[in-house]
Amino acid sequence: MLIVFVSGCASFSGSWSVKPQDDTALPNYLGKGSSAIQGQAYARLWGGTIVYAAGSTVLLVPYTQYIRKYKDRLVDVTKDPFLSQYIQKTQADAGGRFRFSGLRDGKYLVFTDIAWNQPYYANGFTSLERHHLTVYSIVETAVGQTVTVAVSEH
Repeated sequence: MLIVFVSGCASFSGSWSVKPQDDTALPNYLGKGSSAIQGQAYARLWGGTIVYAAGSTVLLVPYTQYIRKYKDRLVDVTKDPFLSQYIQKTQADAGGRFRFSGLRDGKYLVFTDIAWNQPYYANGFTSLERHHLTVYSIVETAVGQTVTVAVSEH
């Protein structure tokens, strides 16, 4: 088993001129393979508190030239009709853990949204503020390999 710790916040580079039909790497990701990606998604808040992606949908997309065009707009990946055949989804457990199996070897983008409530004190009243953070990792697999990854912010 290979363990990889690659993490980040949404920031990509790529060309907007790339069209899906021009990305010759995408078809290589269709079909069943023997690789797997597993891991845990979380955010470490200021002060050291850890918030897990409990119950969040975790998405897996081939990380190709066409995908890289989305830069800071990961949510748009899920709205692209061409990509629907390439997107895999799973749900994180209470500890933010997830697993994708039966993958073809290649480079993948794993991302999810982490949401939490944080107390907010003002004028003698306490309320809760809802916060969201999208976290991602870029992971590369080889035939028959299981990669373990931490999906978190810096």
